[in-house]
Amino acid sequence: MLVEFSVENYRSIGEKQTLSMVSYEPQKLHSANLQLFSSAAIYGANASGKTNFLKAMCALKKLIIDSAFNHLDISSAYFPFRLAGGKWLNKPTRFYLIFNVDRRRYDYLISFDKSKIHEEILYLTHAQGNDEKCHICFERKAASTQQFLLLTERDEPKIKTAFRYIVSKLFVEFDRTTVDVLSEDFSLKTDVIKLLNLADDSIVDFCQNPRDGIIDFTRKSILQKLTLTTIYNNESEGIVRLFDMAGNWLLALKNGWTILIDNKFKDFHPVLARNLVKMFDDPEVNKNNAQLIFTTHDINFLEHFDKSRIWFVENNDGSKIYSLLDFATRKNESLQKGYLLGRYGAIPF
Repeated sequence: MLVEFSVENYRSIGEKQTLSMVSYEPQKLHSANLQLFSSAAIYGANASGKTNFLKAMCALKKLIIDSAFNHLDISSAYFPFRLAGGKWLNKPTRFYLIFNVDRRRYDYLISFDKSKIHEEILYLTHAQGNDEKCHICFERKAASTQQFLLLTERDEPKIKTAFRYIVSKLFVEFDRTTVDVLSEDFSLKTDVIKLLNLADDSIVDFCQNPRDGIIDFTRKSILQKLTLTTIYNNESEGIVRLFDMAGNWLLALKNGWTILIDNKFKDFHPVLARNLVKMFDDPEVNKNNAQLIFTTHDINFLEHFDKSRIWFVENNDGSKIYSLLDFATRKNESLQKGYLLGRYGAIPF
């Protein structure tokens, strides 16, 4: 599971910024035995830089995948912060990732510019009796023009475990259609229908028309006792978007992925959006420690999330991310009202 992600000098981000999934404070961040949240919401005005945090996570993963296939081009991920008088333009970008696998904690750091890898480190922390032991898997601290990452080159089991976990579990993007997902695992169809029923309980089935490949939805009218068929192109934007993401959503829960959602709830009713997120927070549904990180403008989550799971991004000469925990809130305070009034920042004025 993702513990923490930090980024420095990337797009609209200058100084080091950190998003944490740790579920309570205080506790030892360097412990391998942490309680972690299954979901977190990121708020912020348009152009505040919310999406750039997700892009940074994806950029790190792409670097690792490209290195594994001998296609690494570090310049493709180098987008230094251009404001603040240009002082960041010749400095390296840094990604720092902390994650847990099988109750072992991995810390992975990479620092690079457009031509060199300045630093690459992997630490492993695991329990040993009542203590914890830290093991240095590798350290590269001298600048190198070699276009490969040690994470993908070393053949040690512990390192390969870290590599496989990042590639297969972390920062998964929705790049397949639900039809593609079902072609690989048709057993998910029943669950896709259940997911659609969160928005429209009249949907009882769907199929792909063999003539044109368009999805036909079958609905049952309780009052008229009729079965109706509607086509994908005539459905509401909300149903279309929900169907498109349903297969990947269910795969994430099944496989224990950490997924990134960038403002994909905008066409959903607030209750529907909340019920979708609840699936990640329900241990009966989320049995494999899947995690969800999403950007949103839906203020309803403010009243239904633990404050540790609410994050804000504000761009004031550089994007800054901070937690709602940074503010002293009263027990019965309306977080929605406080946010709209600008008490926590991260709004357009």
